[in-house]
Amino acid sequence: MTIPLRLLAGRLSGLTVVLALSSCSLAAGSSVTDHEAEAMVHRISYPVQQSADGLVRAAVGTSAGTNDGKSVVVEAKDLHADKTGDPFARLVFRFHHEDSQSGFNSTDPITACYEAEFNLHGTFSGPTRITCPEGATEIVPTPITPKPKAVTPAGFDTTLQKILAALAPTPTASDIKARVTQALPAPALDPRTGLRNLPPTIDTAVNGADVGISLRAFTAEDCLMGARVAGQVKVWQPSRVQMQPGELTCDPQTALQLQGIKAPH
Repeated sequence: MTIPLRLLAGRLSGLTVVLALSSCSLAAGSSVTDHEAEAMVHRISYPVQQSADGLVRAAVGTSAGTNDGKSVVVEAKDLHADKTGDPFARLVFRFHHEDSQSGFNSTDPITACYEAEFNLHGTFSGPTRITCPEGATEIVPTPITPKPKAVTPAGFDTTLQKILAALAPTPTASDIKARVTQALPAPALDPRTGLRNLPPTIDTAVNGADVGISLRAFTAEDCLMGARVAGQVKVWQPSRVQMQPGELTCDPQTALQLQGIKAPH
């Protein structure tokens, strides 16, 4: 019997769909690994990374989604993103649980893999179950070479108070900076990196007899300010909330205006 080409094509198309669905169903996984994959992808999406390697580093640094199971990244690829919303990286995660026995209940061992794509807004697609890549091994992120960080010495607010109180009636900005720089103690060693800290960045401003000074360290939140305004000397450290992006900036003009002295309610 001759089968019409149109009918044959339809049957073949249906067979293709069935085969595609069957291959998808072959991807191992469970509600437990589904939850783990969702939690992992959500956790490493923020703060937003800039590369596949950054995402791998974030995944290694979190235990999101795993209880007694083990999760690793087995594939990480940078993608070409033409537009801001396009995905820039694709990762494949592998989750594994050994078999377990609890009373009359037992579970079989399971290994499940998921792929997800990421853009600058977070997760672009996935996580989606896939067949685990054959022979895939755990990816280790590229080590980051530690760098020294600028740190404001603890207790330097008292020293800064004394310097400002002893200034001449109309000092110069360079004179103030020189006095503060000379008073800074030798940078200490960072016990986590073994590197010697850097001194903070010192900026000064003078408006007649009024002066403002800021000491800015590695993070924007690490800011020490001082001012002599109308003969009154004040030294303070704004709260972290006040130093968030869009709020105050760590500079001598902010100090001259005595901003950040009072913590927000």
